[in-house]
Amino acid sequence: MATADIKALAYPRSAGEALKYQEDQLKSFIRLTRGSVSYYGNQFERLIASESFFHDRWREMPILTKYNVRDEFDRLVAVNPPMGTGEIKAEYTTGSTGTPIKILRTGYADAINSAMNARMFREWKLDGDKTFLVQFVRNESDGNAFKLNRTWHPDGGSGNQGVVSTGSIDEHLERVSEMRPAYLKSYPQTIAAQAERVRETGADISFELVLSNGSVLPDWVRDICDEVFGAPILDLYGTKEAGLIGYECLECGEIHLLFDNVLTELIRDDGEPAEPGETGRVIVTPFHNIAMPLIRFDLGDQAVRGTGGDTCSDQPLTIKSIIGRTKSNFVRPDGSIFAPRMSHKKAVEAGIKRYRIVQTELNKVEMNYYPVETEIAPDADLIDLLKGQIGVEFQYTLNRVERVEDLNHPKLLTFESLLDPTGH
Repeated sequence: MATADIKALAYPRSAGEALKYQEDQLKSFIRLTRGSVSYYGNQFERLIASESFFHDRWREMPILTKYNVRDEFDRLVAVNPPMGTGEIKAEYTTGSTGTPIKILRTGYADAINSAMNARMFREWKLDGDKTFLVQFVRNESDGNAFKLNRTWHPDGGSGNQGVVSTGSIDEHLERVSEMRPAYLKSYPQTIAAQAERVRETGADISFELVLSNGSVLPDWVRDICDEVFGAPILDLYGTKEAGLIGYECLECGEIHLLFDNVLTELIRDDGEPAEPGETGRVIVTPFHNIAMPLIRFDLGDQAVRGTGGDTCSDQPLTIKSIIGRTKSNFVRPDGSIFAPRMSHKKAVEAGIKRYRIVQTELNKVEMNYYPVETEIAPDADLIDLLKGQIGVEFQYTLNRVERVEDLNHPKLLTFESLLDPTGH
């Protein structure tokens, strides 16, 4: 695809045009995939035969899981992908859902993803003459620990972009002090940890905008970012498998989905689409990665469907909030499944700075924590807090960690169940 064509993707359409565009993209994508990917077999035949398959037949396609991708990798790779897909490279997910996987991505898909980032930069009015620092979790394929890009904005500019792998909080802040970036992109846990350290030390650090990705963004992280850095947070939603899926809207505050990059569905447990206000699993079909087509792929995330509010109600689908990973759901002894929550305010009042809560057995939960100060509430009070926040059905174990860094890893789940959904 020519550069001009890629840039043309970076302009919004109406809801009706978006749905028509997605249907056309699906038809084209399936015709390219049909016969070249053995995993899907004859699953496309009924779709191709239906004139309105997008509405009538699409949800009959089975959902693809991360276990399927891990176990059936070779059968999901396209045989002789079409010309123009660009370089094909392997990438690896971090495994925060509990199932790290290998995927293939094409240069074409990466170019489209760059166009999606360009749309976000323009909509949020990021200035290419200003410095931008990106902090990320380093994989083996990510290369050097620090890289300096002379131009980062699609429209050009004199600002530098620093890309640095995650290190200690003090190392991050040292790099921030050196670069003095206007924009910071990082993970919620890393943003919060840096803000807490700056508040403790009184360092002169501020940003114009902080971009958050890679994990659920709690309200308290927004609050401390505003308090310490004087900056709002832009919440991004994307994955290695699908690229950038959506980002927070300036008008309505919900996540607008990039309909021309990915078909996103929110599916309830009964298999039906979530209605506004309802929670669903996030199912995606990236349109442009022909080397390894992921059709109706379950990301392992849960999200609440939005409405777009008064300003963006014409959007075909928005996300009000990302709840977290399905692996973060707990199972009660009676077999019911729920998403555990902990009030940040109550945790701090009890003397807890960081925590990680894990369901180890059907009736057992343990909390690893690091205290705010040396003084912390008695164990009995902490267990009462857990009972009030999570439930009285569980037996609780407390483990105090010696280093806050042990609980600050960007991809470490705050809540995690070691059980499968049936409680085994």
